[in-house]
Amino acid sequence: MWPRDGQEKGIRMFKALGERTVSEGRPHTARTHVHSVTSLFACYPVFMANTRSATLSIRLKPATKRRLAKLAEASGRSSNFLISDAVESYVADQERMLAEIRQGDRQVKSGHYIRHEDMKAWLLSWGTDRELPPPKCVCGKVHADEPPRPRSRG
Repeated sequence: MWPRDGQEKGIRMFKALGERTVSEGRPHTARTHVHSVTSLFACYPVFMANTRSATLSIRLKPATKRRLAKLAEASGRSSNFLISDAVESYVADQERMLAEIRQGDRQVKSGHYIRHEDMKAWLLSWGTDRELPPPKCVCGKVHADEPPRPRSRG
């Protein structure tokens, strides 16, 4: 599961927190102690990886929650860590996709695109005896990502 030194550091952090709580006159019961230790160890890897975080509540189907718990146990990670990692990955993918869509829109508006019919014909020609050359941009210019056009002999 967690590295041994991480567990020891977590215990030291918990003890320091407990001592501060008692010295400030706050009640410190055995029940609070057990709950705090459980919470501390459940969040410790996430706390160290993401020092700043916010709480978000989500609803999961019971079957999904059970599957997540099994995955967390098998991977030695907390459910919170797995959910946070999944959300970060999803958000990054969506941001990347939206950036690509915006770039495509800009290219179309500026006249740099390949007609659907030309692309479809080229793709359908793959693997046939009459494979077509890659389609050209409608603007007529050669772009950095296109192979150079052969010069006409005329």
